[in-house]
Amino acid sequence: MIGDSHTKLNFKSENDKIYPLKVKWFEKGLRVLEADEKYKEILGLKLIAINNISIEEIIHKLKILFPHQNMQWFKYQLSDVIIHEKVLQFIGINKVNYWTFEDDNGQKIQVKIVPIQYKKASKINMVKLDIKVPEHLQKPENSYDQYWYKMIPDKQIIYWQYNICVDRSDTGDENTPDFMEFVHHLIDDLNNEEVKTLIIDLRKNRGGNSLWMKRFIDVLTYNSTFLNNGKIYVLIGKETFSSGLMAAVDLKDKLNAKLVGEETGGDLNAPGEIKLANLPNSNMTFYYSTKLFHLKPNETGGLKPDIEVQQHFNLFVNGIDEPFETILKLK
Repeated sequence: MIGDSHTKLNFKSENDKIYPLKVKWFEKGLRVLEADEKYKEILGLKLIAINNISIEEIIHKLKILFPHQNMQWFKYQLSDVIIHEKVLQFIGINKVNYWTFEDDNGQKIQVKIVPIQYKKASKINMVKLDIKVPEHLQKPENSYDQYWYKMIPDKQIIYWQYNICVDRSDTGDENTPDFMEFVHHLIDDLNNEEVKTLIIDLRKNRGGNSLWMKRFIDVLTYNSTFLNNGKIYVLIGKETFSSGLMAAVDLKDKLNAKLVGEETGGDLNAPGEIKLANLPNSNMTFYYSTKLFHLKPNETGGLKPDIEVQQHFNLFVNGIDEPFETILKLK
């Protein structure tokens, strides 16, 4: 479907060339979080042009190429697509690539960045911007990447980072957690009378199987005392998409959870349930939607937070999670 964020072509191959840096969209544009060691002077700087073409013009051209239902999802995708040489070539940015960056004082620096083959990217020495990670975002040892939780006793909080809607039965992989086992442990801790607040972080959740959050809500509703006095907050943002978005909607509608953060990258009324096919000549993989979902028929765009909080880059670097800190002030 035209404009559907799920409908897309997997254009990447290991022989493609990419520019060895990682960028992410913050309140005023793209910031460099990682780079090849030879370009380490650009860490933390804002990207403002490539080959003297402004980032605004580049964004205008790329918006035509990559499907998105709102600008939040496009901003998330931009971090990935802008480092691909053939994408930039397609919009007229040729091989001699001078990237222009700007610091917080308005000082500009122009750097010639040489692309490398994607399959060789793991062999280069990438360096990361020095970022302080707040305590609540530090994953406990022996936890799964897909989702985990931790107690924050002095705040009477349980923080649950839910990154993908998945269960071991979906994948058949022992490296995937058993969701219902996880939920029973979580609810046992929620029933502790010292816990007053549950924070569910969906800011990295781009989808999966929407069934699992519904299961959690059912178990919490019928087998827990937490809802008698406890409060639930849900963190959402640009990467909250597909089943991640559905999870946020279910938590708000069924548990009266308060949403904090930014508008989601997924639209409330949009296609989903993707399938894939290989194109006959190129053998490239094509993803397409098969069902139209109407989560909120009378609303447009992404799911809006009850309390909008945008993460500022300088606070992010110093370990301050603004949406999370906002919830602490509300308790």
